[in-house]
Amino acid sequence: MADERLNITGNSLWSGVQGWEYLDLKRFWQILLIMGLFFWVIMLYRVLRGRLKSEKRLNLPGIFFCVALAILAFYAVGLALFCLRYLIPADRWSDKAAETSFWMLNIGLAWTSFVTLFPLGIIQLYHSVSEGYFEARSLDFLYSHSNTLIEWLRLPGDMVFIIGILPILYLVWQGMRHRVAKVTREEPQKVLFTEIRD
Repeated sequence: MADERLNITGNSLWSGVQGWEYLDLKRFWQILLIMGLFFWVIMLYRVLRGRLKSEKRLNLPGIFFCVALAILAFYAVGLALFCLRYLIPADRWSDKAAETSFWMLNIGLAWTSFVTLFPLGIIQLYHSVSEGYFEARSLDFLYSHSNTLIEWLRLPGDMVFIIGILPILYLVWQGMRHRVAKVTREEPQKVLFTEIRD
């Protein structure tokens, strides 16, 4: 309750106000969100691990688990970039690396979603409705040439996604090498990342 009072007066650095966008959340809630998503992925793995081991990787349980990991990874990357922005001095920070990483990660994920996962889901749904659920889950259908081709079409999107990680690794290296000696505990009001001065 004391923290709620600090929220009203605007003096709470850690808890912030709930209900705003992800970037408006304070550090405590961002870290708690990452921990909750990590716990969620562990629970999903415990539920799906038998199916993941016994079936083809790009079947529906595998796709569902990959998407869950992608959600956690994107929130973790966002939090890491937020923290790195304050660790790296302004003259060493690279907006180009952050922008390149953002676009490559999103293009890679969109490629995987719309070129592989969505068509495979539609084909399996059509096969399930027209011939039955058992036939849609049979090995003959899952290892058919069309499904295998669609799975291989995922490779360019995966490569773009993996290359999109390299700028983040560069920023982490910059953060470790050129860390700001003294970081202020006060946050400027109404500023997201940088303040433009004329």
